[in-house]
Amino acid sequence: QLADGDGNLRLRLVRQDGTEGLFDLETGFANETGQLTAELDVREARGGLIATLARFPGAPSLTLSVSGDDPITDFLATLALSTDEVQRLSGTVRLRETAGASTGSTNDTEIQQVLEAQLGGDVTPLFIPQYQAFFGKEVALDLRAARSADRGISVEALHLTAAALDLPGSVDLTPEFAPRLIDVTGAVATPIGVPVVLPLPGPATLVNRADIDVSFDASRGDALLVTANINDFQRHDGILVDTVTLRADGTLTLS
Repeated sequence: QLADGDGNLRLRLVRQDGTEGLFDLETGFANETGQLTAELDVREARGGLIATLARFPGAPSLTLSVSGDDPITDFLATLALSTDEVQRLSGTVRLRETAGASTGSTNDTEIQQVLEAQLGGDVTPLFIPQYQAFFGKEVALDLRAARSADRGISVEALHLTAAALDLPGSVDLTPEFAPRLIDVTGAVATPIGVPVVLPLPGPATLVNRADIDVSFDASRGDALLVTANINDFQRHDGILVDTVTLRADGTLTLS
């Protein structure tokens, strides 16, 4: 329903073969106040469509909820995902507008959209057992990104962590999506220093430790550097390498 700038949407899908399956979405927007509401409720019994397509081990029962009721200029959504009635992932995603730097000789204030996300939980049951040592009991994502018409997109802070992963970084792109800055470092290693199986397709791949670095800064030139150092690389099809060092030097030219 849409009238005078106000809008409401209700979509409800129910599985009809006797197995529980529900997709219920309700959203609304009030033009006068700028208030946005959103409610999503997804429920499936064991063997449901989502868990099967996602290849969750055992195709467990699943519930997913997303909800928010805030001004569209500062909207906060709360998310929760559970399988077999145990919460696996939860957190918040916030989208808001802020005043950026003044632009031009008129000193007009630039408006930027800011995205902030904090998500975390124990997602190991969603992966096959051989990957569970990599993810561990707590996976967390912390993200802050901003977008404006004049500055482009800036991923100011990105930090993804798991039991055997530590991946912080930042990326700054022009409005044309050309990189101004890339600063990403990462490490794959277990706390006790034993080999871990990487969540990759194909034969099982293990490393004792891997360090990755990607760097580019247009203010200092056009040099792009990518390095990776891997210790005790193993694949179950018979490949064993004590040390692997990869280094790529190149240039990125902004046109």
